[in-house]
Amino acid sequence: MRTSAFALLAAALVAVPAVHAQAKPEFGGSLGVALPMGDLGDVANTGWRAGALVQLKPASLPVALRAEANYSGFGGKSQRIGTITVDGGSTNVLDITGNAIYDFTNDAKATTSFYAIGGAGVYNVSDGGGTNFGINAGAGVNFNLAGFKAFGEARFHNVFGDGGSLRFIPLTFGIRF
Repeated sequence: MRTSAFALLAAALVAVPAVHAQAKPEFGGSLGVALPMGDLGDVANTGWRAGALVQLKPASLPVALRAEANYSGFGGKSQRIGTITVDGGSTNVLDITGNAIYDFTNDAKATTSFYAIGGAGVYNVSDGGGTNFGINAGAGVNFNLAGFKAFGEARFHNVFGDGGSLRFIPLTFGIRF
């Protein structure tokens, strides 16, 4: 599984220079909350998320391409065992993903537009979780403002691991310029 993830990431990095020649990159960042799901939700509280991105919209493609590096931190839930309260440890996730974005408006001059986003990448999970392949998909809204663009989005992330998956949904707001 790790070999596939690294091969996918390497292919994305090789393709970026060719696409870059056709498009002006936009750089940005995002902040938000991360909602743990499934087994992660059983042991972790709502966390936070911060990230950096570069996005390209080649004229030759109907989609934009976005490379991201994100960090999510989840605090552990306290659990009561008899009369003793045990504080759960934190879980952190560092991910590097490549994503495709389809803008439903497809009009660069529109002040507001809705989009779908999805991709794949490598996710490093703290506390012995290791580095694993994962996928993500979601939706968002762009706001074209004076001199920069703002966005809000929600995405589902599924990180494949030995014996199960780690899942979370970040709700983020960000800017691109």
